[in-house]
Amino acid sequence: MLRYLARRLGQALLVVAGVVVLTFAIMRLVPGDPAVAFAGPKATPEQLAEARARFGLDDPLPVQLLNYARDLVTGDWGTSLRTRQPVRDDLYLAFPASLELVGAALLVAIALGIPLGVLAARHKRRLPDFGVRLGSMLAVSVPVFWLALALQTVFAGNLGWFPIAGEYDTSLDTTSPLTLWTNITIVDALITGNWPIFTSTLEHLVLPALVVAAYPTGVIAR
Repeated sequence: MLRYLARRLGQALLVVAGVVVLTFAIMRLVPGDPAVAFAGPKATPEQLAEARARFGLDDPLPVQLLNYARDLVTGDWGTSLRTRQPVRDDLYLAFPASLELVGAALLVAIALGIPLGVLAARHKRRLPDFGVRLGSMLAVSVPVFWLALALQTVFAGNLGWFPIAGEYDTSLDTTSPLTLWTNITIVDALITGNWPIFTSTLEHLVLPALVVAAYPTGVIAR
């Protein structure tokens, strides 16, 4: 068991190292100059040089890669070129909404995947089994971006059942302001009994949660 765990841990570390190197390479291959993005298109040569020095863009690529890996490990993720804020602060603001979406998707995947798997097992080699197999195969194969566009078109655009964007109806900030405890909107609305925002958040959460839940639902059912 220890050898197995050590082997799996080594494989995981290799995957992480590969992702780090690949991410670094993609950032360097994408057209555009980060110094220009940070200093602005009208920046002087001196300002561009200062920006390149600040981000270490003048260093040799191996040195840049080592610095990139070191900063990832130490949590020094730099400054966002778009918001001009520390990346950690931006992630802190975005993480609660991401956690809300992933948590909802996981609940949906478990609530659908386990009963479907049981149904297929109880009716092995019969129509329910084949139906679940086909549905599972489609769930893990359909591109997420295509599924998102399809659900938006049908349920938001054509039927108008669900909102197409946003976390909740922002007009409720005036009529039913939300008191923040965890920064996870649906949890805070539930804790404080803010039912207008709770209901609005659920409505906005349905379509993205279904899209994110598609793949794990298929895996769990299989």
